[in-house]
Amino acid sequence: MTDETGSLRLSDLPEAQRLDVARAALRGPVDTAIRVEVRRPDTAETRALHLIRGPVVEETVEGWSRDPTDNRWQSLREDGLAYVRITRFRPTTEAAFDALLDPHLDGIRGVVIDLRGNPGGDVNSAVQIADRFVVDGWLAELSGRVLPDTGPDVDPVTGAALAEWNQAIPGHALEGVPVAVLVDEQTASAAEVLAGALQERVGAVVVGRPTWGKGLAQALRTAEDGAYAVQFSNVVWTLPSGRRLSRRMDGAGIVPDVPLELGPASRFQLTRDRALRSALRVHADGTPMVVEVPGVRAGLPPLDADPAVLAAELILLARQPS
Repeated sequence: MTDETGSLRLSDLPEAQRLDVARAALRGPVDTAIRVEVRRPDTAETRALHLIRGPVVEETVEGWSRDPTDNRWQSLREDGLAYVRITRFRPTTEAAFDALLDPHLDGIRGVVIDLRGNPGGDVNSAVQIADRFVVDGWLAELSGRVLPDTGPDVDPVTGAALAEWNQAIPGHALEGVPVAVLVDEQTASAAEVLAGALQERVGAVVVGRPTWGKGLAQALRTAEDGAYAVQFSNVVWTLPSGRRLSRRMDGAGIVPDVPLELGPASRFQLTRDRALRSALRVHADGTPMVVEVPGVRAGLPPLDADPAVLAAELILLARQPS
C-alpha cells in the first residue's frame, strides 16, 4: 500500500497483525488517494489498484435480498408485502427507510419491519419512522430531570409553530397500510419505542419473543482532566399509553401478540439464510462475487422459510380487505 504517508508491505508483518494494519492504512481523509498492490495466493502476478478514499456510511436499513445485477436491496415480495430490516437507528435511518420503500408505495399491501437483534440508537429516527404509519397523536414520551434538546418550537425563518418531535404529522402514503413488527430478546431501546408505538397506535401485530425492556437513555460525564468518567441514566421512555419500557423501573419490554420460540438450530439457519440473501452479488465492474456462508450440518432439517416472516405475512394478508 502506498499513499502520501509512505508505503507498507503487509507480507513483512506477522500474519496475526496484517488485517488490523491494513484497515488502519486504508483509513484517511476523504478524497485522498491510495495505491494498493494485491497478489493472488496461487500466482505471482501482482495487480495495482488506485483508490480514492470516500466516506463510509453505516447501512442500517436492509431489504429482503440483494439484486443480482447491482447489489441494491429489494424489499417488495411476490405477495405485495414489503420487508424492511432495521439493524439499528442512526440519523440516516429515516432517509434510508424512505429510499427503500418509496419506489413501491403504490403497490405495497403491507409492511413487515424486522427489529430482531436491533439494540436501538437514535430514538428520534425511530419515532419518525413510526410517523410514517400513524395519522396523528403522540408516538412516545420521555421524562427525566434534565431532558435533551428536542429542537426549536418555531421555524427560525417564518416563525410558524412546529410540530412536537414526538407528534405524528398526517399525510404520509403508508398511513393505513397494515404493518407487522418482528422482535426478540435483543430488541431494545429505540427499537422498542418503534415497536410499541406501532402496536399501540395502529394495531401493528408484533411477532417473536419479548423484548429487552431497556426504555432508558444514558449520559456520559467526563472529568476535565480525563481521569475518570461516569455514565448514568437520565431519561425514561414511555409509550403513547404511558407505559414505561424500562424493566429496571417497574416497566417491561414489548410483549408479542404472536409468541414464537425458536431453537438454536433454527436461529443458526435463519442467520445463515439472511447472510446469504444480504451478500453482495457483483463487483463494481459487473464481475460476479463469490458468496460463501457456513453450511448446514448433515441431517439437520432445513428451514424452508423464516417462521416469523411467514407468520407476519399470513396475518397481514388475512387483514386485507376482501
